[in-house]
This record gives sequence, structure tokens and C-alpha cells, in this order.
Amino acid sequence: MQFLLPLLISSSLVSASRHHARDVIRTRTAVTTTTVTVYSTVYADDALPPTQPTPEVVLEAEANSVVVAEGKPTEVAPAPAPTEEEQPYTPSSQPSPPEASPASNDRFTTQSAGDSTLERMATSDVTAKVKTCWGGKIPWPLPNTPNPVVDEPAPQLSIFARPATKANTLTVHNYCSYDLYFNNFDGQILLEHGKLAAKSSIERSLGGDVMKVSKTNDMAKDVLIEYNVDGGLLWYDLSLITCIGRDANGLENGDLKDCAGHEAGLQLGNSNANYKSFQCAPGAWCDDQVYLYQENLCKAQNPVFACNPNEGLTMEFCASQKA
Repeated sequence: MQFLLPLLISSSLVSASRHHARDVIRTRTAVTTTTVTVYSTVYADDALPPTQPTPEVVLEAEANSVVVAEGKPTEVAPAPAPTEEEQPYTPSSQPSPPEASPASNDRFTTQSAGDSTLERMATSDVTAKVKTCWGGKIPWPLPNTPNPVVDEPAPQLSIFARPATKANTLTVHNYCSYDLYFNNFDGQILLEHGKLAAKSSIERSLGGDVMKVSKTNDMAKDVLIEYNVDGGLLWYDLSLITCIGRDANGLENGDLKDCAGHEAGLQLGNSNANYKSFQCAPGAWCDDQVYLYQENLCKAQNPVFACNPNEGLTMEFCASQKA
């Protein structure tokens, strides 16, 4: 699948995900050279493995792999020195900005995530991050798009009952009243194109690394279920970046109406309470739970998690409509 976008960057990435390539998992995975199209578009290599999560429990992989804890990914030597593009943004030490008045819309809270209150970053803090993220090439501000949630670990929500799962299996439920369509990829290889009928489900092995799901058969706007088994761990995340609407200038405009199942809620996770189940309330701008910004604006906290593949992984579209 090809996407129109003007800016091309050629870089060496290690297991880099196409819209959050900054968060590199350095394991024994081979280094590949990839040409990507960034910002105001999507990447040309459109199905690489998910990036390094920030689990709430300590998970330890093999030697020369990755040890991660809540919000603090740590690389285990030996590891190659990061390139300039892989360098995470490190905010300078400075006092917290004062609370802005409600009328300023500079720092605010929202109930849109359902049962949690989200505090969002001050405009000055977002501007500072954007200037350093991917060389300042990410367009910002974006029309009708809120500031990101503050850079802190997101709690486990309880908007929906956790999904049932099957070991070593990706299960996808369509609880919507309309059919969905999907492309199942392993890297750039299209494994399968199919239809997921309303009120039905499918099961696939965890042999791929991304399933794209759309409201239309042409897959013009898709939700990305991203996953990757690496070092004995199943890494997973959910991205809505490629289904966000765009304005006349090609900028993402915060419109999520074309995102499959979003109007009735989304959930990606498993039944084990020790692992994160990402939940997006119906119609919510839920950037604490899913990817909604290019590169997640290089925040330290990212909506990615890891579990044992035996736990399985389940995706629910229109999650609020399940029985």
C-alpha cells in the first residue's frame, strides 16, 4: 500500500515501528535500512514490529535483550550507539508551568477517557518537545487537536470488561453493526485480505506483526493492531494515526469518525490483570491508551505493553456493544 507524503528520511532502524520509530527495542534483531515517509503521512514500510512498551510490571527478556519497568525502558549492554534520530527527548530541569485559567485552554483536564481524568500538557511543554522530536519535522499545532496527555504512566481503565484470550492467538471481535475489512501483514508481506462481518470474530496466529482494520474494503482509513513476538515477549499497541481525518492542507485534523469501531469504543489486551488492556471510550480522544500523534511526539511514556505470548491478544471493535 502506498501513501502520498513529501518528506523522506533514510535511516537505520532496529525493529522500528513505522509511526513511533524513536522507541527502538535493541535485541538481537538484525539492523535493516529503511526508507520512511514521515509526518503528515505514514511510513512506506507499513508494518514493522511494535516498539518498546512501558509496562507496569517488570518483564525481563534474554541476555542482550531489554529489561523494562514502569515507564523506564532500560537497554542491556551491548547495544549500538543510537543515531541522532533515535535520541529520545529529555526535558530540561525547569519548574512546572503555572496553572492556566480555563479560558486559556493551555492546560486542561478532560473526562473523555471514560473513568479517568486526563491532565494535558501545557502548550509551552508541547512546543519544546516538538522542536526536538524527529528534528522538529512534525507539524504542530494541528487543527482541532488537543495537547497530549501529561507524560506520566497511564492507569489501567475499567470502561469495559477485560477480553477473553487464547494462547498464542490474535482474536479480533467485531461487535459493530456493520462489516469491517482487514489486511493481515507480516512485515511488508500481505498474508490475507478479508471481511469481518458484523457481530462476528476471527482468530489468527501471532505469526504476523500488524493487522489493519477498516470500515471500507479499499482500506483507505485503517486502525492498526500492532504486535510482535520478540525475546519471548509479546509486544502490542493500537494506533489510530492512519485513520485520522486531514484538512485541505493534508494536516491531521483530530477527526476520528473514519476509525473502525471508535464511535462505540475500542479495547486491545488480554484477560490477565497483570498486563495492560488498552481501552478507548466511545468517541474519546484517548491518547493515553492508543497512538494518536506522530511518534507520540517523542514522549517518554508510550501506550505499548508486553506480556507472555501464552496470554494471547484480543482486539474488540465497538467494545461497548458486546453482550
